[in-house]
Amino acid sequence: MTTQLPLACEIKRFFPNHRKCVVKNFILLVQCIFKCRTVCLYKCRAEVGPVLGKKDIKLKTAYARLIRFFKIKHIDLFCVGIIRLIIHLVDFQGQVYMSIDRTNWKIGSININVLYIGLILPNGIFIPILWELFDKRGNSSEEERCELIRRFFKVWQFHSDIKIILLGDREFIGAQWFGFMRGVGFSFVIRARWQDYWKQVSISTNILIPKLEKHIERSIKKKGYFQTSVLINGELLFYTIFVNTSKRQRKNDKWLVLISDENDIDWISTSFPKRWSIEVFFYHVKTNGFNLEDLNLSDLLKAQLMMGVTAFCYVLSIINGMKHQSTEKIEIKIQSGKKFRAISIFRLGYDNLKNSVHSVKDLIDFIRGLLPEIPHWKTMLWKTKIKSV
Repeated sequence: MTTQLPLACEIKRFFPNHRKCVVKNFILLVQCIFKCRTVCLYKCRAEVGPVLGKKDIKLKTAYARLIRFFKIKHIDLFCVGIIRLIIHLVDFQGQVYMSIDRTNWKIGSININVLYIGLILPNGIFIPILWELFDKRGNSSEEERCELIRRFFKVWQFHSDIKIILLGDREFIGAQWFGFMRGVGFSFVIRARWQDYWKQVSISTNILIPKLEKHIERSIKKKGYFQTSVLINGELLFYTIFVNTSKRQRKNDKWLVLISDENDIDWISTSFPKRWSIEVFFYHVKTNGFNLEDLNLSDLLKAQLMMGVTAFCYVLSIINGMKHQSTEKIEIKIQSGKKFRAISIFRLGYDNLKNSVHSVKDLIDFIRGLLPEIPHWKTMLWKTKIKSV
């Protein structure tokens, strides 16, 4: 017999194509992940009884209930609901930076290669919005990235007035990709490898390629940077090089090469470092928070759903962390002359959630308390079936 959970009508409205029992199992799984700090369903099963307040639930029954959640129909549509729920919980306004990157590992012979895009809050925290899984090794193609952005616009349709600046590392280059971003109205700052597009730089500067490196080094020594306009597949872009001051730089990686549609040196130099927030997100969901690599779902569609569940857990932790940092005094430490927080916003929010939210009912009440009012016309539009992540 299925254990009844508290009503969660406000949350159910984000999932118009699924039954209440599916939404309740989603919330149950979120609470279990918070409690046992892993996405491994076999470990999560031991938390089902305690978070439901039931002492008579057998482990076999609890495990079957968690597994059943991943057998739902229209997984893509459920992921759409999670994405809309995240966007509705986070208040995005004005100009927003977007970061794109991927992370990968293996489950047996299956490649889990996840391409993420997300938006960066003014405080520098990355919020995941879309993700796509590939059973392959290596970089994403330009068309795969373009398709992900097309899907983004389907869930971002009510925020078209917000300007987006996309940030990406060295794998996210390409003439088609640059043209696509210009076409959808994105500004961007993308890192390139040393000597990428040197043919275009040579044409622009009227300097032969063999002499180009010395010319660039002289410019950087004199001005602190090198910049020239380049024409890539008909798009006028700006090719800028700085000295790489990052401590994480690779061997013989002394130059930071950036391609942008803007030529403002200060804007380019301050925009690109914001990309690092997506790496912090990977650290939290994979190592410091939910142990995403414990994933034991080899079916990519089911794994995609777990990515959505984990993204939601992360966002709840971030929102709670931002709430608590305004009321709690955070210790500041100093190392090598630099100040840093003794505890991250994610860890602050996660620890307080784990300490104060003990049951599924508590979690539902917490989520309902965060949700602003949803216009009825918007929920009616959400019933449109679209393909997502």
